[in-house]
Amino acid sequence: MSTPVLAGQLLATLDRNSILNAMRSGLDKEQGTGTNVSALVAVIVAAIALMLVLLLVSRLRQRPGVPTVTKVDPLARMARVLGLGRRELNDLRTLANRAHHPHPAALLLSPGTLANGVERALADGDDPSLRQRANALCQRVFGCGLPEPGADADGQDAPDHPAEQPPAEGG
Repeated sequence: MSTPVLAGQLLATLDRNSILNAMRSGLDKEQGTGTNVSALVAVIVAAIALMLVLLLVSRLRQRPGVPTVTKVDPLARMARVLGLGRRELNDLRTLANRAHHPHPAALLLSPGTLANGVERALADGDDPSLRQRANALCQRVFGCGLPEPGADADGQDAPDHPAEQPPAEGG
């Protein structure tokens, strides 16, 4: 005979109360298989926690990263807009470094700022070729040569301090 048939015959001989008592005693005590209910609950909780951690890790891996911000070089951008070559760009960087100017692109604001930068850069020692290239750059960008240092756009000498300006006429 097969096992299910034997089990059915055994259950038929037992009454209902004895079956319930056997089930109750199995739940109350550790018998037969040696399973502990609290250990089983702990294993289930640990398995759920592991699944949650793995789900979180997979979500973090799928999340798109923060886009990197590319640093824009204002001088290189201005050089592109003005159509300047590498040599002119390098000359501007050299002038700014020698003049200890924090923003090399500011040298291209006006002919006066470029002339001021050239004078500050070449204060230690004159470099005629760099001065000539700066003059050619000024001619190309602004349509005029380098003005004298301290002169405004009209070529007139500008006062060193705003307080030295003559009073406005008509007042």
